[in-house]
Amino acid sequence: MLWFPLYSLLLSNRVCDEQTETRTSDQATVQSVEDYIQTSSIGEFRKRLQLLYAFLGQNHISAFLKNNSSPPCRMEQSTFLFLYNIFGYYVQFLPIVLKYIDASRKEILIELKELVKLCRWEHDKSYSSIENLKKSRQKLKKLIQKYTDILQESFQNVLHKGSISNASDLPLFSDENRLVWFENCSMALDNAFQNLQLKKTSAYDVLFLQQKNVEGNTEKLAFCAEFGSILRSCDSQHTLYLEGWKDAWHTVENIYIKAVDSGNVWKDDKHGQRKRRTLSDLLDLLRSSGLPPNKSTDKDQRKDWWFLELSGDMQCLLLENSRFASPSSLEIDAKVKDNDVPEESSLTEWKAAIEHYFKSVMSVLLLQETCQNPHKDITLEQ
Repeated sequence: MLWFPLYSLLLSNRVCDEQTETRTSDQATVQSVEDYIQTSSIGEFRKRLQLLYAFLGQNHISAFLKNNSSPPCRMEQSTFLFLYNIFGYYVQFLPIVLKYIDASRKEILIELKELVKLCRWEHDKSYSSIENLKKSRQKLKKLIQKYTDILQESFQNVLHKGSISNASDLPLFSDENRLVWFENCSMALDNAFQNLQLKKTSAYDVLFLQQKNVEGNTEKLAFCAEFGSILRSCDSQHTLYLEGWKDAWHTVENIYIKAVDSGNVWKDDKHGQRKRRTLSDLLDLLRSSGLPPNKSTDKDQRKDWWFLELSGDMQCLLLENSRFASPSSLEIDAKVKDNDVPEESSLTEWKAAIEHYFKSVMSVLLLQETCQNPHKDITLEQ
């Protein structure tokens, strides 16, 4: 039953008509696929992800088998892109859903064991034994219905519960050394970027050797040149990012101090003119900081802006701790841990990089949603 609506949706998107090949149609399809995942219950969430991955594989194989005379059209390419990105984004929530189901099942299992202990096998057909059997059956039906209701819970509700239980430690943001966080993170990224190869060879040496191996291939030479320019700009970019991070924290501190002072004035001062002047100063500070209080929310700014971005290798999408990976992929990961093979080790590191990439996307989308939705307690008129 889950296969038909998704198939009809993706089939309609693969029609290669130049008049219909617009970004609007892509966004509509992306939104429909997102609704297909978001409206899922936690009992069907894994199955829907499996179907999404199956269609992703079908699209990938069909494009691979196409002849050179008939390259894939733009709609087929965009279908692969948003299927790859949507699956990679939502599969990271699968461990949360499975953990919630396991915890609920354990609670019901405890109640079921207690019910089994209370039940007694009685051979006589007395009235009391029949009544006890009816009560036991009713309790068993309630437990079954309870577990069924859990599986029918909305994926969005379970995800919201998980986000509340895994809330960040807010006092951590009051640390005086918080400015060092970004510096350490940036340095770690630079070090990881420099050590792309498993050996202790510098990235510049690797790049030089790569250039010698690809002489005559203009595309690879251009890639090596671009890669080298990125490496050489690491230090300058690190300095710029650090300065921008310090400026951002300075702006946040100014807004916080001004808001506290304004709150004290509104609470203690009885003069309405001073209150209005304080509010005007606070609004001016917000506007100068790029946070206008009456900024209209653009409904067209959807989070599918990145779903049509470039994608990577399909085998890097399967998370080992999500119970989604096939047994063969788990065996490969086990062999990689036992044998230090450079190619397979690089693949494992690439899987980890893909996982961290989608986690970063999740943080960016959450920040974007927060910026586009003002606090409900403060209206635009206020």
